[in-house]
Amino acid sequence: MQNNHGAIVGAVVGGVLAYAAFLGTILYVAIRWSRGILERKAEAFATALVAAGARFVQHGPSKGLYAGREAEYELRGMRVFVNAYYVNRSWVRLNLRLASGVYPWVTLYPEGALDRLGKSLALNREVQLGDEAFDAAVYIHSTEKRDACVRDLLAREGVRAAVRELLAGGYRVQFSAKGVEAYQTQYALQTVGDTGALHALELLARIAAEAPRFDPATLTSEPMPANRRVLAVVLASIVGGLALGVGMGFGHDHLLDADDGGRALGLASLLWVPFVVLMVPLVRGRSNSLALLVMWAFVGLAAFPFGLGPSLLVLNKALDDAPAQAHVVDVLRVHPKQSDLHTTTWRAGRTEERFVVPRALLQSVRVGDRVVVRTHPGRFGWQWFEPVTVPEGSSPPRR
Repeated sequence: MQNNHGAIVGAVVGGVLAYAAFLGTILYVAIRWSRGILERKAEAFATALVAAGARFVQHGPSKGLYAGREAEYELRGMRVFVNAYYVNRSWVRLNLRLASGVYPWVTLYPEGALDRLGKSLALNREVQLGDEAFDAAVYIHSTEKRDACVRDLLAREGVRAAVRELLAGGYRVQFSAKGVEAYQTQYALQTVGDTGALHALELLARIAAEAPRFDPATLTSEPMPANRRVLAVVLASIVGGLALGVGMGFGHDHLLDADDGGRALGLASLLWVPFVVLMVPLVRGRSNSLALLVMWAFVGLAAFPFGLGPSLLVLNKALDDAPAQAHVVDVLRVHPKQSDLHTTTWRAGRTEERFVVPRALLQSVRVGDRVVVRTHPGRFGWQWFEPVTVPEGSSPPRR
C-alpha cells in the first residue's frame, strides 16, 4: 500500500509539473513571438537609417512586454529614436522620434468623419490657424490649455508644409516634451514594407529647424494614455462591485427571489443613460470630446451593470434596518450536487421555496426535517435571507 501511495503521489506531482512546464512553454513562445513582431517592425525603420549612415548608440530600458525597446541612433548630428510598441492587442505603432526640444502636446492627423461630427455637434473644439487649406485637411488634437501655444507651434508655413507632407505619406505627427515624432499604426501581422523612414526623418528635421522652443514650466502636463484610464476604470468597477458583493456575503444565492438580481442589474444599466448625459458637459470643449464621450459610454456599458449592480445589492442589505422575520419550514428535497434545499413556503401563491445552502447543512438534514429561514425586506425592496439554520434545540447533525 505504501508503495502504491508513493506512486500515486509521484504521478500527481509529475503531472502538475508537466502541466506547469507546458504552460510555461506556451507563455515563453507567446512572449518571444510578440517581441519578434516588434523587433521586425522596428528593424524596418532602423535599416533605412543605417543605410543612410546612422550610427547605433544604445537601447533604452525595457518598459514591458508590449512597450518594446527604444533604440537611439546618431545621424548628421541628430539624435533619432526608433521604437515599435503595441497600442492594443492587434495594432502596433511604428515610431520615429527626433529629440529636438520641448513642445506642447499636439497630435496632427487627417481630419476624419468623427472629428467633423464632433465639431458639428458643438462638442469638439479645435484650434484654427487661419490657413484654410491646412485647417480643412489636418485635425489638431491637443491637451494644451493655451491656444496661443498651439498657434505659435504651427505658425510657420514651413512647419505646416512638412506636416502635410508627412500626413500624405501615411504618417501622423506628434509634438511633446520629448521632441517631434512621426508614426504609423499597423496591424500586428501586417508586413511593414517600405516605410519611407529616411524621407520622414528629413521632414522631421525641417520641422525641428523651424518650430519654436517652449519653456516646459509654461506648458500643460501631458495626458495619461487613454487606454490605461479605460482599463483602470473598467477593472476597478467590475472587481470592486463583485468584491463588495462577496465581501458582504451577498451573492445572487442570498436573494429570496432570483429575479431581484436581474432587477438590480437592470436598474444599474438604466443609470447608464444619465451618466452619458452628464458626461457631455464634462468632456465638451476638447479637441477629442466626441471620441471621449463614445469611449466613456462603452466603459459605462461594462461598469454600470457589473460594478454598480452588485453594489446596489450590497446597499440593499447593508441599509436594511428592518427586523428579521423567522419562518419554520419543512424540507421537501435535498440536492447535494446543486447545493440547494427545497422547502415548504409561507408565501401565498407559491408551492415551495429553494435555497442555496452550505454543504454541511445539506448533509445534516433529511426530507421532513424542519429548518429556519430568516428573511429581510431589503432597503430597495429586494428581499434577502440569512443563512438557513436548524431550529434551536433540535438533534445534532446526522452523519
